[in-house]
Amino acid sequence: MSRTHGHVPQISPAYTGRLAMAPVPSLRLPDEAMDPQAAYRFIHDELMLDGSSRLNLATFVTTWMDPEADKLMAETFDKNMIDKDEYPATAAIEQRCVCMVADLFHAEDLRDDDPDSAIGVSTIGSSEAVMLAGLAMKWRWRQRLAGDTWKGRTPNLVMGSNVQVVWEKCGLGEVLPLLRRRTALPADGEGALRHHRGSGARARRRGHRRGGGDPGHHLHR
Repeated sequence: MSRTHGHVPQISPAYTGRLAMAPVPSLRLPDEAMDPQAAYRFIHDELMLDGSSRLNLATFVTTWMDPEADKLMAETFDKNMIDKDEYPATAAIEQRCVCMVADLFHAEDLRDDDPDSAIGVSTIGSSEAVMLAGLAMKWRWRQRLAGDTWKGRTPNLVMGSNVQVVWEKCGLGEVLPLLRRRTALPADGEGALRHHRGSGARARRRGHRRGGGDPGHHLHR
């Protein structure tokens, strides 16, 4: 039984074949199928109103890849990567990538003949990776403290004020982010560097007391 719809927003084709010249509803599924080429043209033309990703200097993604990389991604769109038992070859490639990244960061106890010697996981994006890294650092901080002495204490995470915004949230309310502005050091050598670091540590401790351990308190210097 068909329903009667009132006035609804529609998409009008700019060019298409004779069989697809009627307007198409934009907020509900149409009653009849559409020619695949016409559907592609609708969406393709609508996306032309987006900005150019190649010109987006604030993006967190790669804006160009070799055609072979695009082809490999297209060939694996239908794979659910988390199902590692069903796709063991994909899982093995993932673990090799983990080893490569671990080697770049000089991880300890890596072995060239054992891919499982590297610990890591792939993520959908950088924000998810930051959250997992922050949780890992928090748990390692707790392990370094004896017993339950970590309870009631708030660890500090010192970082530049130019970091990705998600770093401020990586502690999930239990880490105090301390954002540091980049400044030019005095020109009197390593002694000035040690003094700069020492005074910075004292400033951080004082700021922590003023903030009372409040995760929302930020120290800018």
